[in-house]
Amino acid sequence: MELELCPRNPKKKGNRIKLAITMDKVLYDKIQQLYQKGYSTSHLIDSGMWIYFGKPPLSFEKETSDDSKE
Repeated sequence: MELELCPRNPKKKGNRIKLAITMDKVLYDKIQQLYQKGYSTSHLIDSGMWIYFGKPPLSFEKETSDDSKE
């Protein structure tokens, strides 16, 4: 299975928000399987939401595009 993942923030710019959630155990188990293969849990959750919301520019991408307009 090939995963489509959102862009990663190479320069630690942008905004990150801590979030406590509950999820179905089946989904949790699948995320844990991917984590065991080396995937970042945060990146997996970000990617799922990014795809769901139509792949909007992420906070660090917006900052980059704003900087280029100056």
